[in-house]
Amino acid sequence: MNSTLNNWQKNIALLKSNFNDLYNFLKEDIDSTTLCLEQAKKLCPAATPLEENLFILNKVFPFWKFSAAKTQAVTAAIPGENRDIQIHSAYDPEKEAVRTVSQAKSAPANVFAGIGLGYTVNLFAETVKEKNKDSVIVIVEPDVGFLFAAFCACDFHSVLTSNAIIITKAMPHDAVTVLDSLNLLADKKDFQLITQQSFTSHQELWFREFRELVDRNLQKNAINQSTKEKFGKLWIKNACRNLSCYTEFDGLSIYQNKLSPEVPVIVVAAGPSLQDILPHLKALKDRALIVAVDTALKALLRAGVEPDFIVLLDPQYYAACHIQGLKSPSSVLIAESAVYPSVFRFECRKTVLASSLFPFGKFIESKTGSKGELKTGGSVSTSAWDFARITGSKKIFMAGLDLGYPDKTTHVKGSTFEEKSHSASKRTSPSQNNISNILFSAQNQDDHNYLNEKLITDSKMKLFAWWFESQCAAFPQVQTFTLSPKGLFIPGINCFPIEDFLKFPVIEKEKKEFFECENTNSNKVEKNLFKSVITDFTENLLTLKADARKGIRLCQKVLELPYSLALKEAPGVFSALNEIDSRILKSQAKDTAELVFPSKSRLEKLTGELDLSSEPAIQSLQKSLLVYTELENSLNQYLKNL
Repeated sequence: MNSTLNNWQKNIALLKSNFNDLYNFLKEDIDSTTLCLEQAKKLCPAATPLEENLFILNKVFPFWKFSAAKTQAVTAAIPGENRDIQIHSAYDPEKEAVRTVSQAKSAPANVFAGIGLGYTVNLFAETVKEKNKDSVIVIVEPDVGFLFAAFCACDFHSVLTSNAIIITKAMPHDAVTVLDSLNLLADKKDFQLITQQSFTSHQELWFREFRELVDRNLQKNAINQSTKEKFGKLWIKNACRNLSCYTEFDGLSIYQNKLSPEVPVIVVAAGPSLQDILPHLKALKDRALIVAVDTALKALLRAGVEPDFIVLLDPQYYAACHIQGLKSPSSVLIAESAVYPSVFRFECRKTVLASSLFPFGKFIESKTGSKGELKTGGSVSTSAWDFARITGSKKIFMAGLDLGYPDKTTHVKGSTFEEKSHSASKRTSPSQNNISNILFSAQNQDDHNYLNEKLITDSKMKLFAWWFESQCAAFPQVQTFTLSPKGLFIPGINCFPIEDFLKFPVIEKEKKEFFECENTNSNKVEKNLFKSVITDFTENLLTLKADARKGIRLCQKVLELPYSLALKEAPGVFSALNEIDSRILKSQAKDTAELVFPSKSRLEKLTGELDLSSEPAIQSLQKSLLVYTELENSLNQYLKNL
């Protein structure tokens, strides 16, 4: 049996050698705990090694009641008024861990929300090392004292020498941001959350929020992946037709931090409550910078207001229809390089580009410079909010951001969506039916607005609401308000009466000074540089395609042989395929193919449609042929449009 101090010293030594940044972050806590453990040992009366361990643990970590299980292993319970709640089995905590691990899968991302004394996570780490070395183990424990208690009770050698991440002393959204930045939330199938209630009861609200944020991110990423698969080919076609935009237009970064922090920005969305705000919008524009989403533009122009900025990032044709036939000569249009080409013919004062959301555009900007990145939460209003933040303003006001259906309406009168509903109306399918289909959808949910009144919303809009909530938490220096109490209540966004806003001073001078940055800043791409980038990119695509074609031929050559001969020839082909794969992975153009290259789930579906051989070598060649073929198809999408 290892002593408590021995476990602690070995685990901290491994933490220092393998997780040095985390060790330095926790250094003060580690030193304090070490001192407490040494003092507790001195106070311990003469006893057996087990009794000494229990004495020290109970002395230093009183939040748990440590005792010996029937097997003499250390176990623990949560002290209660009437009875204690066992964290681990009082009979055999190690056998209990075996049961838990046997029921868990070995996923690429294995997140342990709370770890108790560490029996389960350490056994899991041992199992993962044997089965899947690429799996990541993540320990999430917000209270460092509970993490240290486990370090004293168990030997964490298996965890601390594996592919592991430890998150502690962090807020829920920070923990989820770490997971998302490491691409561990990219696919639900690749993610596993392992926990039990007794491991998280000490921070119940923290872990509840963490699980909700994880679920929302998994949902968001699933939606993004589905969207990419559905519209990838269209986006490539648009981006290739719009190549000249990089040399013609500045990036939105010319406006970054050019606005005084005290100057308010109003972000105008197309929700029904915008109807209440439109009569005041002329006066509001005198007192704020106006940033409108594309769907709201028609309603604003009808009210006689041209916004300072219009945001349109969606590459689909229907998004271009939102501004079709309109003009706003005093506005600046913010667009993405892959928008439908007609968007760039919109009559406005100036057009600027946001950094591309898609691999092709990202590749170009990696060579020519960023245009100015906007965060996206799945809705253009989220990107409009982020642009308002980027300007430097610390006061952002939302108008028409309802994220629900106040007064059983879906969009402001005169918006593109509302007018389209009426133009498509006919006697057998009136526009009221279209609205009813939305209001009574099975996906709808009940929530409440700022007046604590019932509001119909849905899961997608609640996902947008969560995005705003998370960004308000991430940028606490930026205050965000809503000008209407009718919209979905969002923590972090307070309601602000229009009457009070109209008391703000006129900002004509401040606006003029802000827009002067257009005359002094420019980040258009120089034409010769751009031509060189596209030439190099095309050459990379052709080289990549040649490798894919070679891989196809090698696979086909063996698979077309009689079975016995194919089985004999297969091993000799793998070294050549490995060389091809190595070149593909090193190619500068490989990431751009991602947009039309099938996702993991798509590849699994395509593989499932194959008549796969039971012989591993032949099966591997069949799968390789599929991958090379799909890669060639995706590359052809670029080459035929460039």
